[in-house]
Amino acid sequence: MITIKDIAKLAGVSYSTVSKALNGDPRIKPATRQKVLAVAEKHQYRKNIMAQQLSTGRSNIIGFVLDELSNPLFSNISGNLHAELKKRGYQMILVVADDGVDIFSQLRVDGCILWDYALEDREAFWKKFATLNMPCFVLGTDEAPNSPYIKIDRKEGIYKAVQHLQSLGHSRIGFIGNSQNIKLEGYREALQRTGLEFEPHDVLPAHSSWEDGYFAIRNYSFGSESPTAFIGLNNLVTRGRCVRFSKPVITCLRIYH
Repeated sequence: MITIKDIAKLAGVSYSTVSKALNGDPRIKPATRQKVLAVAEKHQYRKNIMAQQLSTGRSNIIGFVLDELSNPLFSNISGNLHAELKKRGYQMILVVADDGVDIFSQLRVDGCILWDYALEDREAFWKKFATLNMPCFVLGTDEAPNSPYIKIDRKEGIYKAVQHLQSLGHSRIGFIGNSQNIKLEGYREALQRTGLEFEPHDVLPAHSSWEDGYFAIRNYSFGSESPTAFIGLNNLVTRGRCVRFSKPVITCLRIYH
């Protein structure tokens, strides 16, 4: 495998000039940079990330931790995040696992972005998270972690959904999905804020997949006192509800994570 020293010899420049040219240093003349890049491309040079970390203390890699990819929302976020990081000279490594933070600590990435998701022991996780020796950013949290974060007001989102359905004339509004407490709390509070009655039977059991939404409605026995509208736990659950019916017999709104 060709090295930076080899490129320097072939291009007739110094080792430091090659290093700066490959890293886009503006102090290198455009003609020199093009010459170095041409030699590197010809000989299929690839950066040695470990060597770069040892010499500069940086990897130019950002880690992104998710718990699943089946939801198109996460695929969209991942794709856009990767594109934006690449514009800024970074690569992104995506890990779909509870131990993603540990993996990124071992790889010594320059930073970590975490999508907040359901954890068995949140207190232990956040305690560990606070000790990480790297910049971290949390997306979609309901809490206030010890790092920069973007908080999603899920309760307010559900309230807006209930308010909208009520404006359309619905007075009995159900909820599909019982796997996220924060959203169930938001649903109950939204009904209270809009003066609507909460009925436990109007909450259909479902997790977060479209199949869950499909079977939740399929197994539900509709009657004269049934909800005339439902709010889905997320966009996938709502999609499953739509697959179940060939015509719009009920109104259903989706909410995102």
